[in-house]
Amino acid sequence: METLPSLAISSLRSVATVACCSSVGVYARRQGILDDASEKFLDKMVSSVCLPCLILWQVPPLVTLHDRLEIWPLTLSCLCTVTFGLVAGATAACLLNLRSYSGLMMTAAAFPNSFSVPMTLLLTIASHPLLTQSQASGEGTSVDAKDRISMLFLASYPFWVIARWGIGFPVLSGALSMKEWWNKVLNPPVKACLLSLPVAWALQHADALQSWGINFDFFEPVVTAVGYAGRCSVPLLLIALGAKVDSICGELWAARGGRETSKPVNYHTLLITSCGQPTADRESATAGAGPDTEKNDLNATKLSESDTNGSNDPVTPSHMPLRGHIAVLVLRQLFGALLGLLLAFLLRRFCGITDHVLLMTLLLQSCGPPMINLSVMAGVSGTSQRDSAKLLLITYSASVFTWIFWTTIYLFWL
Repeated sequence: METLPSLAISSLRSVATVACCSSVGVYARRQGILDDASEKFLDKMVSSVCLPCLILWQVPPLVTLHDRLEIWPLTLSCLCTVTFGLVAGATAACLLNLRSYSGLMMTAAAFPNSFSVPMTLLLTIASHPLLTQSQASGEGTSVDAKDRISMLFLASYPFWVIARWGIGFPVLSGALSMKEWWNKVLNPPVKACLLSLPVAWALQHADALQSWGINFDFFEPVVTAVGYAGRCSVPLLLIALGAKVDSICGELWAARGGRETSKPVNYHTLLITSCGQPTADRESATAGAGPDTEKNDLNATKLSESDTNGSNDPVTPSHMPLRGHIAVLVLRQLFGALLGLLLAFLLRRFCGITDHVLLMTLLLQSCGPPMINLSVMAGVSGTSQRDSAKLLLITYSASVFTWIFWTTIYLFWL
């Protein structure tokens, strides 16, 4: 309990950092710089260019093959967490009669924020005696603990990326056939993780390769370019997230009788535009629209909402009901945290794993809110974009309290 103030400050700082970075996207959308089309461009830019560059830039130089073999408990935890989340999310969607949102609920429940926020929290308490003194040696320093924390998170990061984009993205976007599933599994982040293996091997054997006449200095401009692109991934991701959250907050405010967020779309005009009719004709067609046209606009709006939901059921609501968001919150930040505690107990009891830093890393990776990349996946796939933004808003607001609670419980258990 003595670390509770520092945990509270660290958790608030982490969440406040995400909020402040996302506020840039809020400002850009309020100024009319970002719209739905530009948000989709940002999502594709992050998933297809920036995130793969970040993986290739950070993972190979810092993680060796020995480190990857040493973190097998984290790999096991990843598999168990993903499996539990997929099954629990599908079950909850069925019980709550939200089958059209099963992909979103399964992906959100299965893939927590397992890197940025938990690593920040764990580095903040790295000087705690439980983390600086290992059971094996009985001594250590906070510097050693911080280095080991960074190594554990970086070594386990590729496994989470492969699971997220190899399993979560196809589930969220709705792959229907084996061919479509395979095409979505081999997406740029997964390819970057696979490519990082030979790159890491080359860096580890740099001396031998240089003796064969291979000069690594020749690749320095390429490494610099990849590094610059990788650094853009997190800022662009948070800017796009802020724009989505601002949009969904505006819709919620408007639904309660507040201000209108955007001008309604005239689908009749949109249809004429897509057919290539000149501007003057489009304006005259819009001006001469009568009651029948307004009725067609209403029908087109309903059809568009049905297509967005991925369901032809006219009873399906245009947005996921609040009970779906609460179900994901409970599954991810309550039962997911309990699952991590159970795995840590079994590993310590039956496998003899007493490394507190490793166990604490496992625990914090399992108790967080859904991954921030959920909004990127929704934007790239074009499914549940507003619902994913609202879900992240609810779960990350609650995480201010759940991070503090579970970190304190885990330290007490250790």
